[in-house]
Amino acid sequence: MKKSKLFSLVLAALLVLSSFAFASCKPEPEHVIPNCHFVAKVIEVKDGQLYVTVIDAGWSSLKEGTPAYVSTNFDGYVAPAVGDFVIVEYDSMVQEIYPPIVPNVYKITKCDADGYPLK
Repeated sequence: MKKSKLFSLVLAALLVLSSFAFASCKPEPEHVIPNCHFVAKVIEVKDGQLYVTVIDAGWSSLKEGTPAYVSTNFDGYVAPAVGDFVIVEYDSMVQEIYPPIVPNVYKITKCDADGYPLK
């Protein structure tokens, strides 16, 4: 009899704790990007690539302040202007030369200086 009451009490405590845990979960903000990415400022627009300076490393191996070349050879590319801020999503490959080259880009999205996509 005591074991069943103890079991019920432990089970109830676990249910209460798990409900608190789920209640504290918040959805990710919509500006969070799951792929390897970084935020950069466009310094130069060339045919087939952008020359940028990383301003937020995001989920990448690049450091803030690093200049880099970014490939623009993908479907749906719309060229940003010099001075624009962009989010660069890519496959995590970075050619380790100076300045580094990001060859396999999925998407380039214009954003504000804080990395929030422009609508």
